[in-house]
Amino acid sequence: MRELFNNEDDDIDTMQQKQLRFYALVGICISDYQSIEDRLESIFKASLRIEADAAHGMFSIAKSLEDRCRMITAALMTRNINIQGLWDDLKKRIKLSADNRNQIAHASSVFVGRGIVIDTSAEGKFKLLGYKKPHSEMKLEKKTKSGVVQWDANMLRAERESLEELSRNITVLVRILVDGTLESRFADWWKHPLVEGAME
Repeated sequence: MRELFNNEDDDIDTMQQKQLRFYALVGICISDYQSIEDRLESIFKASLRIEADAAHGMFSIAKSLEDRCRMITAALMTRNINIQGLWDDLKKRIKLSADNRNQIAHASSVFVGRGIVIDTSAEGKFKLLGYKKPHSEMKLEKKTKSGVVQWDANMLRAERESLEELSRNITVLVRILVDGTLESRFADWWKHPLVEGAME
């Protein structure tokens, strides 16, 4: 017979720690995405090379992500084609991250815990034999038009890495937009073929 645990609280501390780490990843992904969206104003400001108050006044008119991206696209119309290409790449990835953030933030938690082992051999009567070895896994589930999307801890870690890379790439674009140069310490932050051509 499969390995049983007689006490349903066996290894409960490990299961709780996994849950805490999982929800920490959820929170980090949501807050990291928010910092990406907040940095869009810095791209807009650097695109027009205007004062922060003026940029804030104009940019705050746009409420949706799409409108904010349109404003940045318009602000970059006079910049070289390489800068516009870098922005096009960022824009697609920001939109994908926004979609992922919405799935994560609006998903339902699913906990896969230990199973109960029941004996049904006694003429239709059920008898609890014990519990399977603990298996603690947290997931998020979100119903979408294309089906159910599940997020596990590994997917959340990958999303966080993607957001960190996106943040570094935004830094590179802003630095180039400010004065057409890129300090050596940022040289490895975005290995994109258009970066060198974007510098004036």
